[in-house]
Amino acid sequence: MKPLLRVVLVIDALLLVAFGLLFLLTPWTSLYNALQLTQVEPALAGQGFGIALLGLAWLALHASIDGAMTRAVARTVGHVNWLTGVLMLVWLIALRSPSLSASGTNFALWYTRSPTQLTKKRWKKSSEKRFDCSTKREMVSYLDQLLKVC
Repeated sequence: MKPLLRVVLVIDALLLVAFGLLFLLTPWTSLYNALQLTQVEPALAGQGFGIALLGLAWLALHASIDGAMTRAVARTVGHVNWLTGVLMLVWLIALRSPSLSASGTNFALWYTRSPTQLTKKRWKKSSEKRFDCSTKREMVSYLDQLLKVC
C-alpha cells in the first residue's frame, strides 16, 4: 500500500507545483487572458494561495520520501484536495455564472450536432468536398437561429 501511496503523493505534488506556480503568476494578466482564465482579485490573494499550494507540494514530496510521514500527510493532502474541490464547485455554481466566449459558444453549438448530421440533414456537400457559398450562408443563419433560441 505504501509504494502506491508514495506514487500518488509524487503525482499530487507535481500537480500542486503546477497550480501553485500558476497562482504565483496571478499579476501576469496577459498569461491569464491567453489561457482564458478568470483573473484572481486581488492578485495578492492568488499569490498567497500559490505559496500555500507550493508548501503542500513540498510536504507531499517530502512525505513520499520519508516513510514515517506518508500516511498522515496523505490524509491531510487528500482532505485539502476534496475541500478545495467543494469550494470550487460552490464558487462556480452558486457565486458565478459560467459564460462562454464567442468562439466557445460557436464550438458548443457546433458540437451539439455531429458533422455527419450536418452534412446529411441540413447541408449538402459539393463535389469538391467543401461547402459552397450558399451552404455557408445557410450554416451561419442556422447558427444565428440557434443563438437566438439559447
